[in-house]
Amino acid sequence: SCICRCPFCSYAVIMESKSDSVFHCKSPACGKESCRWCKEPSHIPLRCDEVEKKSEKDMRCFIEEKMTEALVRKCWKCKRNFFKVEGCNHMTCSCGAEMCYLCGKRLARGKYMEHFGQDKPCKLTTNTKAYNRKKVVEAGKAAFLEYQEDHPEVHNLELKFNPLGNGQRKKNKRTTKSKRK
Repeated sequence: SCICRCPFCSYAVIMESKSDSVFHCKSPACGKESCRWCKEPSHIPLRCDEVEKKSEKDMRCFIEEKMTEALVRKCWKCKRNFFKVEGCNHMTCSCGAEMCYLCGKRLARGKYMEHFGQDKPCKLTTNTKAYNRKKVVEAGKAAFLEYQEDHPEVHNLELKFNPLGNGQRKKNKRTTKSKRK
């Protein structure tokens, strides 16, 4: 048995069983359920190491937002958001505005070829999938560094759900052993 305290208020109680993972606060002002081990809100049936902490979620969401911004373009005229899946880099919005997908420059109506081609600022066609992937990854890496710079307390934080796909948590040993059998 041990004395357990609610991580959200001052309530404490002696808990007999160590197998009880959930702390049920009996304070009328609180009444929250929390994990005895990590002091986070109850996350049953997940283990503590499977739960994304607030600091991880905040960092992941910041990175995901920056990655999305790298993919999405905004019409200079009507401000409508869009992104390109395939086709040429000459974009025409439903409002009639024309622009370059690569650099975002406004293009004169019907005179877009002055912007595209050999010895011109941008190419008319590119591998859209590769271009988008590169821009999104670059934005994600920059966002990761920016977030760490602005939040030094998370400098060594390893994201459980990393939008960049690298630095993922190591596989559970039980999972690895069962795959070998």
